[in-house]
Amino acid sequence: MGQTDLTIERRAWLGAARAQAKRMLGQEKTELPLALEAAQALPADHPALLHLQIAHLYGGGLRASVDETLDRLLPQLALLPVNQPTSLCLKIRLASVMADIEALNGETFELASNAYRSADNESLAWMRAEAASVLGQIALRTDGDYGRALSEEALRYFEAQQMHDMVANELYMSAFSWWKQRDSQSLKNAEQLFRRSAEAAQRADNPFGVAYAEAGLCGVLEQQGRVAEALLSCRASLPKLKGIRHITEYSTNVNYAAALLANKEPGQAMVILESLAKDWPEWDVGYHGYRYYFIRGQTYAALDHYEAAVSDLNVALSELLEFGDNSWARNNRLVQARFRVEQLAQSLERKTLEAAEKDRRHRLLVVSGVIVTLLLSVIVMMLLRHRRFYRRMAFTDPLTGLANRRYTEARAQEAFVHAKARQQPLFIALLDLDRFKTCNDRYGHDAGDEALKRFAYVASKILRPGDIFGRWGGEEFLLVLQGVDRDEANTILERLRSAAAAERLKLAPDYPLHFSAGVVGLQHDTEQLAELLTLADQALYQAKEAGRNRSYFAKDYAVLN
Repeated sequence: MGQTDLTIERRAWLGAARAQAKRMLGQEKTELPLALEAAQALPADHPALLHLQIAHLYGGGLRASVDETLDRLLPQLALLPVNQPTSLCLKIRLASVMADIEALNGETFELASNAYRSADNESLAWMRAEAASVLGQIALRTDGDYGRALSEEALRYFEAQQMHDMVANELYMSAFSWWKQRDSQSLKNAEQLFRRSAEAAQRADNPFGVAYAEAGLCGVLEQQGRVAEALLSCRASLPKLKGIRHITEYSTNVNYAAALLANKEPGQAMVILESLAKDWPEWDVGYHGYRYYFIRGQTYAALDHYEAAVSDLNVALSELLEFGDNSWARNNRLVQARFRVEQLAQSLERKTLEAAEKDRRHRLLVVSGVIVTLLLSVIVMMLLRHRRFYRRMAFTDPLTGLANRRYTEARAQEAFVHAKARQQPLFIALLDLDRFKTCNDRYGHDAGDEALKRFAYVASKILRPGDIFGRWGGEEFLLVLQGVDRDEANTILERLRSAAAAERLKLAPDYPLHFSAGVVGLQHDTEQLAELLTLADQALYQAKEAGRNRSYFAKDYAVLN
């Protein structure tokens, strides 16, 4: 880089490589502005310039501009050759950025899965492993088993190649997925993986990677009640994370404050929390916003500032409900966390009554009145905030927990419009459980309900995060597969068929969980979703006529057993 006779293109490539290396050390922000400025003389679609622009998206401030950035970058990436290492690298990097900020839309999954499928030969093994890593990170947010399988594939390659930095990152992401499940065994799994991640980062001589792993341990150990160990990990990680302006820095500070509070140091915990409020005033921190106000509410309570404590609980509930509104999948966490907040509020009320008996009756009775008033306002706020949530629940099939026909059709229409506008592949499949009436007649309707629920459960485990699946009516289900060709669509259906056939029902042990499927692919002359649904229904009829437990593809009706 110090040579003066480098071409603009070569200097841009070197700048992109150095930015990627320094990103792994948390130092890219000092490098990228200069590298980007020097590369502006290159054509707008030059891969080196695109690399720098994507690298510049990591970290703070991306959320506000992500749509504008993606609208500009995605069409440029679509024009690049499919199987070239440069194109694959760009797609993987951009998908990684989008996953990093939780932009988990169809385009994120499509970018990563496209790169994963395209890197299908030995010469591109490195690219396939990295694509598996990013695709696994995306899948881990919604399907832990599927995501961890992809992560294991990437990890095997990175370990074989002794790529310790990549090993550390892969272990960190797997640990994080276990951590989110919160139960005792998952926390133990997360702890083990975070420790392995730290060891791999040490072998790579990457102190920033070690700090990330220690930050994970800080949170896991605090939730296990191992306060002294949690404090050590927090203190080991924070000096390295300070100033990176990434959500990990914020969440680790919150976990540090929680550990200090558990260690009966509420004054020190409040110093950390007040510093966060000052240094991160405008950031969208998602779930960690709830955690911040919840921990600060507990800290105020420990310091006997009851009014401030209840006020923070009010804000914590507001943050929690906003977070819950953004995703149905987060509903369990919403319910559990809301219970903890309400439990703390009840505890504070008891403390107020106890304190009232110690010569502060008048003052604390006033505080009790404030608490009651605030809790009533919280209830009103909860009802208002939940209005949208319960409206969404109207789109859910109550028996299987899947989307009902109305919502499934709406999502299928969105996928149809998206695929047609971008000229991307799309397959629609109507699935029907075989001899379902026989199951009902022989074993009763409870057995039929069990069959429907087990099939929905199996499908939720087998299908990809980006697939659309819902109950269509009776024993029929609709499946929408995006970004796959005919063979891939068939592979997914057969994987589901094998998994379903392996199930044994408690109420109908002799009833095989088989299904027939009618499948149709989007054609360039297809104008309406209804055309595809009609063809899929006709193909389903042909599958039933041919003996059931098979798939038929519309138009040519080629049997796929």
